Amino acid sequence: MPRGAGGRRRHRRLRARQRRQHLLLLARLDQQRPLERQPVDLLAPAVDAVRDARLLAPDRDIRLAADDRTAYVVTGDEIRLRQVLSNLTGNALAHTPPGTPISIGLGPGRLGEAAALVLEVAGQGPGLTPEQAERVFERFYRTDTSRTRHTGGSGLGLAVVASLAAAHGGAVSVHTAPGDGAAFRVTLPLADTDAPLGELGETPEDPGGPSAASGPPAGGRPAGPNPQRGRTSGHRPAGRAEGTAG
Repeated sequence: MPRGAGGRRRHRRLRARQRRQHLLLLARLDQQRPLERQPVDLLAPAVDAVRDARLLAPDRDIRLAADDRTAYVVTGDEIRLRQVLSNLTGNALAHTPPGTPISIGLGPGRLGEAAALVLEVAGQGPGLTPEQAERVFERFYRTDTSRTRHTGGSGLGLAVVASLAAAHGGAVSVHTAPGDGAAFRVTLPLADTDAPLGELGETPEDPGGPSAASGPPAGGRPAGPNPQRGRTSGHRPAGRAEGTAG
């Protein structure tokens, strides 16, 4: 048996298990089954995401950029919001060259007329073409088909991010250009301290489509592309809308 074959088998089993977990979660979200509804301070999960990414890639410069003028409290399911961060950082690690800096940012934004929080994960990788940017949140879509057999992901990681953002009343977008890296953003409504807690029910209606979510790069301009130069693609799935690849 070739050296490393056992490791490859374990990797395939891990990918298969991750794929099943993603499919089960997407099915639950498609059915609009409720999520937990509690105040969540996203600063702590963001700090944990940076720490975890540094353990996985100690050769990289991975930083947190946070605007201290902003409250980072949203209403939602902390476990699922941590999954959003995990999927985005995992995607950045998988699709950028070794040693590439990665930035995780939190900052102010807008959802329609309402104040919102922007969570951004940016990397100085190869970036995406306009066609890739339009499709990157589709389920099973992979930007690098050469990685599919041996090292590719489930093709669902970013789809999960998009669906979880929608379930929390938010939106996702990507700011990118070929050769200029990519910045993935999740825009979430800030917590309403007067709202009753409990569960997040049906996916809310789109208050303005992809253009409803806006805001500067979290914490100023983290490592990544200049959004003014790059392609911007917004995605806000509802119900059984198509999702993504990771």
